[in-house]
Amino acid sequence: MYNRARIVRGWWGSLDNFDGKYKKQIESNDTKIVQDVYVYGETNFHVIQNLGFKPKLMSVFEHDFRLASNHTFWDHRSLLHKLKILQKSLQHSEEVLFLDWDMSFNRELDQTFYDSFHNSEFQVPLYEDSYVIPNTGFIYCNDIKIADELMKIALKERLTTVPDELAVLFYMKKLGYTIEDYINNIEPSVISGKDCGNDTWNAKGKLLENYIETVKGQKKDIYLEHL
Repeated sequence: MYNRARIVRGWWGSLDNFDGKYKKQIESNDTKIVQDVYVYGETNFHVIQNLGFKPKLMSVFEHDFRLASNHTFWDHRSLLHKLKILQKSLQHSEEVLFLDWDMSFNRELDQTFYDSFHNSEFQVPLYEDSYVIPNTGFIYCNDIKIADELMKIALKERLTTVPDELAVLFYMKKLGYTIEDYINNIEPSVISGKDCGNDTWNAKGKLLENYIETVKGQKKDIYLEHL
């Protein structure tokens, strides 16, 4: 049996943003699934704890102000917190699967799901959102050096808006990967792209998924959906 990756979630900032949209996402998650939840903000910690999770406190403050000080709509470096959580989680666990809160489990995560990470150090799906880029709502990693490198790239290149996703893109460029190399080595088999809320982009996303399956020579075996 293959060792199972720890499922990791994270939160930073205010849970009240956008009429509590994100709090509702957290509330809708199944607390019976073992998940390591890394939280910024003492109040956030207690709220998430009261929802039935066992959170780990990253800081008593809602942000690491060295990274950002607000939601990504207003501070375009905010998603650096995700890379920080990825680093921290890999200090605690040998392998992790970071998931955004809007990741929905379509099926029980069985041994076949966990076996899909075998012989892989790093997995992030691609998605179509006007451009084909990595979707860091799902990050499998078992090498803290990769997490450290992503943060190093994001800071060095002063990446903004989606610095977590662009860091993966820059990392792949550093490795000299083509899109086919990415698909064969980094693209997971257990998740597709993201519902972008736009029929045109979703249609392009379906074309991308078909191309991915053609390159890999196999159909995806979907366990999760990114809403």
